Amino acid sequence: MGVPRAGGVKVSTLLAFTVVVCWVGIVSPALAGPDGAVREGPLWWAATIAYLFCFFGMRPALTTPRTGRSQPPAIAMAVCGIVATLAGELSSLSPVLLCVTTAMIGFAIPQRWVFLVVLAEWATLAVAVAMGVETVSWAFAFAGMIAFAAIVVEISVREFYARALVASTSAELAQANATLSLANTELAAAHQRLAQAQVLLAERSRTEERLRIARDLHDSIGHQVTALTLDLEVASHLAQGPITEHVARSKALAREILAEMRGVVSAMRDESVNLPGELSRLAASIPSLPVELDLGPGLEDVPAPVAMVAGRLVQEALTNAVRHAGASRAEVTVHRDGDDLLVAVRDDGQGSDAVSPGNGLTGMVERVAAVGGSLDWSSTSGAGFVVRARIPALGGGTS
Repeated sequence: MGVPRAGGVKVSTLLAFTVVVCWVGIVSPALAGPDGAVREGPLWWAATIAYLFCFFGMRPALTTPRTGRSQPPAIAMAVCGIVATLAGELSSLSPVLLCVTTAMIGFAIPQRWVFLVVLAEWATLAVAVAMGVETVSWAFAFAGMIAFAAIVVEISVREFYARALVASTSAELAQANATLSLANTELAAAHQRLAQAQVLLAERSRTEERLRIARDLHDSIGHQVTALTLDLEVASHLAQGPITEHVARSKALAREILAEMRGVVSAMRDESVNLPGELSRLAASIPSLPVELDLGPGLEDVPAPVAMVAGRLVQEALTNAVRHAGASRAEVTVHRDGDDLLVAVRDDGQGSDAVSPGNGLTGMVERVAAVGGSLDWSSTSGAGFVVRARIPALGGGTS
């Protein structure tokens, strides 16, 4: 804690200056009496001069009270004051040194010692009265001033340590706030790392789920579709008459299903998905429906899970436009909006004022929600159908 100041001056300096002024005021009358001769005896002068030197020895206690280092000169100062009081003449101002001692010594010694010094000074005044070097009235006056000085110095020391405690507490609070701020920063960083770990875990779970589904498609359904294709191949050679055309169409359809399934399996196993290429392939795969693509920049960097969801969304919407809406054209718009991917599919089909979500729309909602996105649609009778989706482009959803 810094030393208190009064008007820019240290309080300890003001106290030291005041003590020196008092000392000069006590010594001055003894330098020259009415007859011009030096008054007081050698013992008085020795004790009074030693008093001043002892005061400067204990002065550091005014800055840092009761640390123990200034106790010897403080006790010596008290002894010098007592000696000067008993060695002085009746008209001497030596008892003032007792008052000054009490006002200063409390900064150097503990409270219980101050009480003993006060008792010693009161006893000194009583002895001085008995010796005839002090009057009873002045002895009582000085005794009162000594008690007052003892009380004031104790209050001053307590205030000093109260200020020190406040400063120390404030510093500790500031340090605690700094530590808390650092802990909050570290907690935020840990939370961010946890969020990233959750994203990676979710991505890994989705990848493992895709691989499992791909294996199931390849091992079970793929095998059955392949067997169906072979049976239809045999049936095409055995069939005669009108049924031949139906068998041929069924065989072609089975081959298309097998090729589509293999494409799905390959896409699910492939970690990298080129979204613009996938959308272009989807647009060209439906000859009966002209599709206009409006693709924004930065789609090549879209993560594979999000690209797959966007592709399936567009595929399902175009399939619905052909099968259910009777559309003659469609428009696919895909753009980046910050960290989000915006997908919209519009057709000019018949539309409907009341849309009841079927498996197609429900599947779209589930796919988009799986990666943390949202989907909505709108339709009016005679004005076509619109599907809109907003998907986090960083794949921040949960599986």
